[in-house]
Amino acid sequence: MSEFVLDVAADLYMTKENLEVKFPERPTLGELRAKVESLFQTEATVQRPPGLPLQHVRIRRFQIYDDHQRRWSDLDSCSQLQPYAQLYAFQEGSDDVQGEIPPSSPPRSRISVPGASPHRERGYGTNLEEIRAEVHRSPRAMERLREEQQYNRIQHTPGESLIAQERQQEESKVKLDIDSHREMVRRETHDFLTKGN
Repeated sequence: MSEFVLDVAADLYMTKENLEVKFPERPTLGELRAKVESLFQTEATVQRPPGLPLQHVRIRRFQIYDDHQRRWSDLDSCSQLQPYAQLYAFQEGSDDVQGEIPPSSPPRSRISVPGASPHRERGYGTNLEEIRAEVHRSPRAMERLREEQQYNRIQHTPGESLIAQERQQEESKVKLDIDSHREMVRRETHDFLTKGN
């Protein structure tokens, strides 16, 4: 199943973040706003520096980088969206700091371990040591550990089928093209911002 991925940047605590935002198909502007607000609110919670209040994320408008015109323009319609387009989310009541947009990365998801302190929420990823440390606290953590172990077994099984190898090679080529495109957008954005516009 193909995903519709967008790179969306915004400021969190005076620092630019650039997240890969995935949809099953091209989103409506409402779906885009709702998902971006939710993901960046989670990021704001996870990344909140000690002593600072939680940043509340409310998107005012989006801009999209136009590859053909090599400039930013307002996002007015979902028809402007193309897979892997670079967007910038301007927030209500926030002064966006000029600066270079970093490479995009997947959002940091979180899991809450039932029975654990709310202050001990963990990153949801491949850090098995953290999950193992929580196993004694929750059946869900044990289930997550089994899922991670199963994923690692499947991913590294020798003798993969030829079709799977071809698919992986094709995904690598697409990833390389996407990375090249993202680098070009970052350079042009940096050049645009350093000209004082």
